[in-house]
Amino acid sequence: RTLESAATLGLMYGTLNQLRQGVHYIKDLDKELTNVQVVTGMSQESVEKLGMEYNGLAKTLGATTLEVTRGSIEWLRQGKSAEETQELLRSSMMLSKLAAMDSADATEKLTAIMNGFKMEASESGTVISKLISLDNAYATSSKEIATAMQYSANSAQQAGVEYDRLASYITVISRTTRKSSESIGQSLKTIFSRMQNIKLGKMWEDEATTINDVEKVLSRHNIALRESETEFRDMDKVLDDVAAKWSGLGETEQQALAGALSGLHQRENFLVLMENYGEVIKA
Repeated sequence: RTLESAATLGLMYGTLNQLRQGVHYIKDLDKELTNVQVVTGMSQESVEKLGMEYNGLAKTLGATTLEVTRGSIEWLRQGKSAEETQELLRSSMMLSKLAAMDSADATEKLTAIMNGFKMEASESGTVISKLISLDNAYATSSKEIATAMQYSANSAQQAGVEYDRLASYITVISRTTRKSSESIGQSLKTIFSRMQNIKLGKMWEDEATTINDVEKVLSRHNIALRESETEFRDMDKVLDDVAAKWSGLGETEQQALAGALSGLHQRENFLVLMENYGEVIKA
């Protein structure tokens, strides 16, 4: 009888604990929906309807309604419409689940990528598909790629490097060197920023390198830096041309090209990229 009483009490306390957790969850969800209402200025009825839509999205993604609602706040704060937020939420929650990161981190990374490349909400699914594809095919995770892109997306876009190509650059360097995502992202950011400075005719404090120096090195191998006197080529097109000639160059010539295009401090990653450029094209 004592055992029966203990079992009964255990079940009772377990049920009470579940009820407390349920009440706590409802309070948290209500708080987040109130935050949505404050950010958007929606009516109570509209927010309740949105909550039901978030519930449906949560079931589809294997998440909780609370996770989805919390994830929506940042997108809404950025001024996204309810429709855009739904699209972006789906992508950020997928990234969160697949890359094993919290929803806030996934939203931050996706925001940096999409803002960097000036993408619309409707393109967010394409971003995630590419990350998943590279994750499945190479020894580099979608989290690592997204983290590196967080640092380099904006400078890549300015240098004329497309999203798919940047993702491939990062994947190849990461798989080969296994350096941290942050260092790879910062390295590529420096290289792309350097190209922008070259276009603007600027010099570096630690290197007396000018646009003429870079063009001289490239011209020795019949590689053009410009489309015309006033228009420069996109960085990825220049790199394609360099890669096409790379295997036929001696070590001294390779070092000279790497130094001219990437600078002394980023030469190692540039050399890795060129040596594995065939993988970039396949990726």
